[in-house]
Amino acid sequence: MVQSSIISAHSVNAINPLITQSPPSKTQPQHPKHMQQALQARQKKVQVYTWTVEALQRQYQRRLCEDRLLAQKHEQEWARLHHHRQQLEHTISDYTQQIQAHETALQAARAHAQQRQSKYHTRQRQFHRYAKIPMLGGTYKQKYLRAQKKNQVAESDVAAQRHGIDHIKDNRTALVRQLQQQTGDEEWVTLLLDDLKTRMALYETQMAHWNQGPPDDDDDEWPALHDIDFECAKCMQFVRQDHPRPDKNRPTDILCTACYQGARTSMIIKKKLGFLHHNSPTSSSLSLTPSSSRQSSFVNPPSPPPKDNLPPYSKHVL
Repeated sequence: MVQSSIISAHSVNAINPLITQSPPSKTQPQHPKHMQQALQARQKKVQVYTWTVEALQRQYQRRLCEDRLLAQKHEQEWARLHHHRQQLEHTISDYTQQIQAHETALQAARAHAQQRQSKYHTRQRQFHRYAKIPMLGGTYKQKYLRAQKKNQVAESDVAAQRHGIDHIKDNRTALVRQLQQQTGDEEWVTLLLDDLKTRMALYETQMAHWNQGPPDDDDDEWPALHDIDFECAKCMQFVRQDHPRPDKNRPTDILCTACYQGARTSMIIKKKLGFLHHNSPTSSSLSLTPSSSRQSSFVNPPSPPPKDNLPPYSKHVL
């Protein structure tokens, strides 16, 4: 991941014999110990940088994969919303055309209804005028009834046209609300996609910057590892704007500042306790168990008692 400009342990081991090979001369003083310490310090710094960058790159590679999958999902959702929005716009346009056609028909129905109403009023006056005349009363009554019926049909046509327009307007209003909701969802998904693309571009830029590796001479030109967003391997929290540090026990993991300080303090305490326990006399060395006392008392065990040497004639006596 990091370029070959990093000084490896093999390079330091190769330089060490050259440093200790010849003693410094009086005319040209040298400081091999200081040079070795400087090289080892730089090697340690490069190693810490390498561990940190490799851990960050693993996390950022995982995030890039997750963000790419999420971006693909958002793009599919955006395409679905966009297609649905186009369908709603097309349906709303059809409803608008239907309303315009119904309004044109309504105007014609109203004009016809006004004519029928005027004719109806005329026949009504004629019927009341000639109702008592035997010959004309029946004729104007029939004309009056026909005019009344035509007027009712014309009014029903106007009411039907008006009801149809209201129904289409209600449907169009509901679709307009859906369109507004759909447009808002589409804009929100677009913002999410833009944020994902910006974040992925930032990840790629940071990874490319880290891949340059540490410089050869100037320590001030090292790629900054401060104020970085990362995931702590100990507390499992996503930390923002912090300085990642490799774990001393597991260098492949990085810790936040709080967890690193806690782990470092715990390690120092364990080392001190282990040192005291190692130098303190154990209980086994201070106490004498019964087995040890018996073993110490029988270092030179006494000789067994001599066997009885009876004379030969004693056997006959016995």
